Amino acid sequence: MNGTMNDTTIAYTMDTLPLFNDALWYTTLLSTLASLLAVGGSIGGGGMQVCLFLALFNFGASAATALSRTIVFAVSVVSYFFAFRERVPSGKKPLIDYDVALLMGPMSVLGSIFGVMVNAVVSDYIVFICMVAVLGFSFVKTLQKGLEIRKKELG
Repeated sequence: MNGTMNDTTIAYTMDTLPLFNDALWYTTLLSTLASLLAVGGSIGGGGMQVCLFLALFNFGASAATALSRTIVFAVSVVSYFFAFRERVPSGKKPLIDYDVALLMGPMSVLGSIFGVMVNAVVSDYIVFICMVAVLGFSFVKTLQKGLEIRKKELG
């Protein structure tokens, strides 16, 4: 098309716009709940978001990962503004350990750059298999740690 309107132009309303369907609303609701749980548990929650976007909204692995990272970044910015003045119970040090952030920040950026380069040359299937492997491993380790903490607290 040359950018001009003609008789074949489709006019969308809020009811017929492809983005505004039930799957979008369910995914938004579940994504918000997943973010709340992630913040409450002090974890990123990106793995939960990716699974939601893959299963309910039929995004590709690359799009689901990008949207998940965007959401996790937004949640982390909000969490930071709520916690940056907080102190540890002794009151001497800030709640946020900035030394750890200085160590992890560059590695996270390096990992993102490497991931973008790999994502450009491999298919969505390989990205999906890698995501399942990493998220599965992460889930098992988190579950084991949670059960270990529960065991200590109960007995």
